[in-house]
Amino acid sequence: MASLVHKFAFESPVITVEAISVVAMVELAQSYKVFGTPHIVLNRLDHLTGRVTEAQLLAAIAERRS
Repeated sequence: MASLVHKFAFESPVITVEAISVVAMVELAQSYKVFGTPHIVLNRLDHLTGRVTEAQLLAAIAERRS
């Protein structure tokens, strides 16, 4: 999952990515209500949980940019 979001960040200057370990950063995971992985937080507000395809991630990003 991390490689997919990093691919998007590499392709677009408006996308930034930070991958964290929820085990190492428990407080951050709790603040974003991350209870399992994979878990993607978009714009600090919206969340995608579970495995997503490239098309699903692209659609979620496009939806939040409009």
